[in-house]
Amino acid sequence: MAGVSAVPGTVEGTWVVDAASISDGTVYTLEEGRLGKAVPVEVLEIGTERVTFKAEGLSEATLLASDATDWRVQYKPLPYKNFFNALSNPVVILFLAGFLLAGASVKFDLDKTLTRFFLRPFGTRPAMIVLGLLLATATLSAFMSNTATTAMMVTVIMPIISQLKGDDPLRKAVALAIPVGANIGGIATPIGTPPN
Repeated sequence: MAGVSAVPGTVEGTWVVDAASISDGTVYTLEEGRLGKAVPVEVLEIGTERVTFKAEGLSEATLLASDATDWRVQYKPLPYKNFFNALSNPVVILFLAGFLLAGASVKFDLDKTLTRFFLRPFGTRPAMIVLGLLLATATLSAFMSNTATTAMMVTVIMPIISQLKGDDPLRKAVALAIPVGANIGGIATPIGTPPN
């Protein structure tokens, strides 16, 4: 833009533009950095490739947008609801609900109570303990997401693992029983594996 005098609230000046930029005696302008705020400017005089204009409320940072068909003139910002659609996706809500259930069951020791209930019939033999953990995890995972169930059951098996020696193969078996059980239980119901 050349020859613009900046009087507060009023901008007058001369632009060198293509004749195609003028439609119905109006040129559309934009404030620099404010896409979507196109302002029509009254054309006072049209010469050969020069437009003399006068407009209210524009600053020196005014850019020529072109005619009414320019994409910057037609641009409309997206409504805020479009950005929240991803947060209200049913899969995200399902994961959130699963984590809330897992957190609540840990807070009120429901996870330990259920594990004791499930493990009691399996006795004290290592293979039976692993089977009991696997079945307990599978049962819980059928009603919560795999991820939430695994996160909850890891807190349950930590005391068991801490009592075993470092080279004891039962440590690995107990640790693997949780994700395997969660995957088995996850295929039992649609809620068990939310991404699928």
